[in-house]
Formats: sequence, structure tokens, C-alpha cells
Amino acid sequence: MAGKEAAHRRREVVLTFASLVSAAAAGLWAYHFQAERAAQKAEEGAHCETDLEARTPPRPYDPARDGPNPLAPRSIPDEARCPICGMYPARYPRWAAQRIDSGGRVDFYDAPRDLVIHDQWLRQEKGVAEDRRVAAAIWVRDYCSETPSWVAADAAWFVWSPKIIGPMGRPEPAACATEQAARTLAEAKGGEVLRFADLYTRFRW
Repeated sequence: MAGKEAAHRRREVVLTFASLVSAAAAGLWAYHFQAERAAQKAEEGAHCETDLEARTPPRPYDPARDGPNPLAPRSIPDEARCPICGMYPARYPRWAAQRIDSGGRVDFYDAPRDLVIHDQWLRQEKGVAEDRRVAAAIWVRDYCSETPSWVAADAAWFVWSPKIIGPMGRPEPAACATEQAARTLAEAKGGEVLRFADLYTRFRW
């Protein structure tokens, strides 16, 4: 009789211990899930927040500083920051890009990918002025030249290859002024040649 009672108690202890372990595991899973979801929401919030404009405001047009044509490419100030990643485009002259809105304001980017992403955000965001949502001119730097000049984005040719690494340490589309230069680079890097419109299907906001 005593043996049966002892066995019964041992069984109760085992079941209680198993229940505690199960509850602890469930609690840990729930904590992990909530923490992961909170991190995801924070990341989404950082990506989609409407204060992109406040964090990195566009630079207004100044004829005395920027010249008589408000749609011409402008010099990148050393302190200018990319509105998407926060990097300093002036430090990456072969990759830099800029978007001028119909109000004459300009945003500078460290690479064409961020320009495309920001342009999509501006088009969709209802909290910014209407003329901010319209791109009047978009310029990219000629990556294929040793002395990169500005090229209108619609006229440029882009090369996408996992071997072409941009300022963010990841593959980026490299702009070239001519189709021949782009095809030469694509052949050398095992990449594909794209037009500017193609970047909008490749990189989504």
C-alpha cells in the first residue's frame, strides 16, 4: 500500500514538473513572439513613418546658389543625408542621385535604389504637399565614368549584378550614361541591363 502511495506521489510530482516546464516554454515562446512582433512593428514604423520629411527635409531651390534652372542637377552639400538610409551622398560621388520635385526642392540619395524607394513613398504619402509628390527631374551619377557626371535617370542605363556593391554594402543598380558602357559593365560583372522604369518593379516601397 505504501509503495502504491509513493508511486502515486512520484507520478504527481512528475506531472506537476511537466506542467511547469510546459507553461514556462509557452511563456518563453509568447515572450519571444511578442518581442519579435514589437521589433517588426518598430522596423515597419521606421520604414513607413510620415516624419521622413521632418528627419531629412528637402533642400529648397535658391537661384543664387543653384543657378537659373531649378531642374538642373545641383551640387551635393557635405551635410546632406539620404532620406531613406541617412547616409551622406556627397561621400559617394559615383553612386549619388537626386530628385527635384515640382516645387523646386531637392532630395539627395547615396544610391539610385533609395531614390526609387523614396519616390514611391512620396507618391503614396498623403501627408506631404502635392508638389512634393511630383518628380520634375531625377538625376543619377554615371558610375561607368572615372569622372562621374549627372545623367537624366530616364536616359540612363542601369546594371544590376550581385558583384556590384554600393555604399550600403549590398548590391545596387549602377547607372551608366550609354547603353554600350552598361553592356560592357554587365558582361564584366555577370549582370543584367535595365532602364530606370525597371527599377520600380525591382525595388518596391
